Amino acid sequence: MPHVNAFKFLQLCRQLFHCCAGKVSLSVAMLSGGSAAGIALAMLMTLEGLSLSTYKDTASIDTICYGHTATARPGQTLTQPECDKLLNGDLGVFKRAVERAVKVPIPETMKAAIISWAYNVGIGAMQTSTLIRLLNQGQYEAACMQMNRWICEVAPKGKGDTTGQCAVPARNKRISKGLINRRKVEVRICLHDI
Repeated sequence: MPHVNAFKFLQLCRQLFHCCAGKVSLSVAMLSGGSAAGIALAMLMTLEGLSLSTYKDTASIDTICYGHTATARPGQTLTQPECDKLLNGDLGVFKRAVERAVKVPIPETMKAAIISWAYNVGIGAMQTSTLIRLLNQGQYEAACMQMNRWICEVAPKGKGDTTGQCAVPARNKRISKGLINRRKVEVRICLHDI
């Protein structure tokens, strides 16, 4: 399959995100043949969304651009080119972290999905996760399905999950519909070429 450019990846990921949220079937065959970085870039631009001004995420962390937190500060405003540069830098950091953690050969689509997931949950959580342990044992499908367990966000005090689906209810976590939708996209792309 020919290499698809980043713009087409972005369009496909947007379609995939909307299709999964709306329960409509869509082939992701166009993803085959692309680089993990290109696929992950399109996924992150779509799944994170763009904010040129700083905002507090659900954990009250200053965030800007495409989910960038490392140098975000209150009241900051950046341009689209500045945000693109931050995303490319962040993408490189997460790509290298995933490549260090994964000890088995995996398809580029799977690597891209893991990069997107790690970008959302953090490098430390990714490195010590059951997902990475299963993946390194060669349990590819089971590893991808682990993403579905990461669907909780910080909740306001007293509004935590009482269903037991969030690992640590005492930390005021709650299930996030947005994270459920994101994981559907990530899992589908993760499983695509295995």
